[in-house]
Amino acid sequence: MGIDRKAVRDLKMYIFAISCWLLVLSPLFIMIYSCNRDKKDDNRYDGAYWRSIEREKQFKDAGLDDFAKREKRERRKKLQNR
Repeated sequence: MGIDRKAVRDLKMYIFAISCWLLVLSPLFIMIYSCNRDKKDDNRYDGAYWRSIEREKQFKDAGLDDFAKREKRERRKKLQNR
């Protein structure tokens, strides 16, 4: 009733195979998650960008050129800080 050497060897091979898969798949999952998260952020900024364009247009139509320039300047600052 000793230790079955073949079973121990097989167990070590399974552990090695699982650890190799984890080393390969972990960075892949991290990259996929971070890419999906960035897409969600882009959509949010995209809406804010177009709302800012619309506000600037409304200011220009109302004859408030100073406010339109300020809106444009702030939008460009936000895009640079992105």
